[in-house]
Amino acid sequence: MSKNSTLTFDDEPKRQLKETIMRNLVFLLMIFSFSASLEGQTIIGTNIKEYTIKMNLDTLSRKIDLRNVVDIEKVDTNRTTNLLLARYLTIDSVKAKGRKLNFFRAGDTLCMQTGMFKRSEFIFWYSIPIDSFMYDKVIVLTRGMKWCPYLHDNISVLQSEVTVPNGYKVYSSGTLDSKSIGEHNCTYQYSNKINSGLPFIIAPKNYYSEITKEQNGFSIKYCFLNKDTSLRKSIITESLSAIKFCTDYIGSYKRKQLTYIEVPKFGSAQSFETLILMSSEFINYFSLYKDMRFWVSHETIHQWIGVGYFNSIYNSPQFGTFIEESLTEYMRYVYIEKTFGKDSLAGQIKYVVNIYTTQIKGTDQDVPISSNKPSRVIYCNAPLIFHVIRLEIGDAKWRSFIRNLYSDNYGRCIDYGSFKKTLRLFANKDVINEMEANIQKKGIPDFLSSFHDNE
Repeated sequence: MSKNSTLTFDDEPKRQLKETIMRNLVFLLMIFSFSASLEGQTIIGTNIKEYTIKMNLDTLSRKIDLRNVVDIEKVDTNRTTNLLLARYLTIDSVKAKGRKLNFFRAGDTLCMQTGMFKRSEFIFWYSIPIDSFMYDKVIVLTRGMKWCPYLHDNISVLQSEVTVPNGYKVYSSGTLDSKSIGEHNCTYQYSNKINSGLPFIIAPKNYYSEITKEQNGFSIKYCFLNKDTSLRKSIITESLSAIKFCTDYIGSYKRKQLTYIEVPKFGSAQSFETLILMSSEFINYFSLYKDMRFWVSHETIHQWIGVGYFNSIYNSPQFGTFIEESLTEYMRYVYIEKTFGKDSLAGQIKYVVNIYTTQIKGTDQDVPISSNKPSRVIYCNAPLIFHVIRLEIGDAKWRSFIRNLYSDNYGRCIDYGSFKKTLRLFANKDVINEMEANIQKKGIPDFLSSFHDNE
């Protein structure tokens, strides 16, 4: 990509499409931002160490029956243990140490009367109505759908056994340890030592066209519904290019496989551990508009930033989206530069500065990054703050910072304090103070305002 091919929306249909996509991104940001609500604040001090989940898909009754063993560690003295679970899911029973527990619901918080304990296994029996999780013919389960008892800012081991009729196939994060086929059913066993997103996809057999590639020592699988072979090839090429950039610039991918899987009517793209969901709409946008090709590299980079190491919601929420979404988006700018040249980066910076000046400034979206409100500035203004840091410390130190942030924190959930501690190794106090000042105010960094003024 050259300076002259900077991503732009020049006509009204493109502008409307861009606004639709940004609304989708802001909606995802709302989920991220508001998940640290009062409803969840009482669960700090509790930690889920491991899940052992057994699922059975019953297509006749339109449900999934679950037996979920949750290994919980508790460091507080509260006699009630709280987890998050969708309020409309009916629980048949909860037991601990052979004793049936009493519980009550407060919205999407499940409050169990456990008494005090340090560590214990809790067994949940419940079922999921699959029609509530259907996208066309695909069943999609992710943590944000609250289908499984969980905690925010929690990294756990996940062992799962999913039994489906022989006409179905299961996809999940982690490693597929075994697949056993019986007369009527097929059972998939997955293991994941570093789990947060709890994703499971159940689709009819042969529903997807599957393509497998090998790169950088691991396997990459693509599961498409879209029949356009040229479009599929373009997305594969873009993802492989982004993967190569990440492994070269940030660090090696520490998993054995990565799967990109298309979901119809999903409306967005999301990255989980070893699994990237691609909506059919976003795949079509990739074909229609060069401006909409950003999501492939953005979600791929999240495999390093966001689900390589994870970011805390609680400890510093006003910086949570900044050190995850905004940093990922800026690393996409670096990917553009390293792939297509410096003129492409300059063009991208000019583009986002112009977007802020002509579309965001003075609107209800024009808020400080620190407000932690779902806003376009997280994807537009905030990445520019990282660009200023990189200009001030130089590319070599910036790369060392990103590599250290990834290698030192892989598989951990970090907060802004951890982020800042690593940054201090490469940036002086003045640079960090300037960054924090930019986070606290509206607008783009003063240093970059000339990109618009000089047009």
